[in-house]
Amino acid sequence: MELNKYVADFIRGYDIHSCTDVTGFGLMGHLMETLKASRVSAELWMDHVPLIEGVESAVAGGVIPGGTKNNLAFVENDVVFEDELGTMSKYLLADAQTSGGLLFSVPAQQLNDLLERSKSLSLNLHPIGAVIEKGEKYLSVYTAKRN
Repeated sequence: MELNKYVADFIRGYDIHSCTDVTGFGLMGHLMETLKASRVSAELWMDHVPLIEGVESAVAGGVIPGGTKNNLAFVENDVVFEDELGTMSKYLLADAQTSGGLLFSVPAQQLNDLLERSKSLSLNLHPIGAVIEKGEKYLSVYTAKRN
């Protein structure tokens, strides 16, 4: 809902390890490509992923683009989903709608400063997961952040 230019300009002052715009391959598709290229894994916290108002009811009503289903099929073998996550969450994370936000990784020690500074500029940033050592699967998706 905002131009990516403002966030892209803002993050130049940080040690960004990866950055991509989330487009037709969905959040999981773009994240998966980044993880594979970097030979690391990540965990994603569904309750931290911002959703556009009304999208859950659209998915529940069966409004699911064919590309979304293809995206989910493309990543499924490399993802482990927490048992509590339903099909709706999987579709939302694989959504094929274009012109999403930026997905980037920053060292944990820079995160608090980045978030505080972003608030003062009214940028809408959300930490949605963490990069971890390479595991059996590239991505683990949980309902909420794990301790």
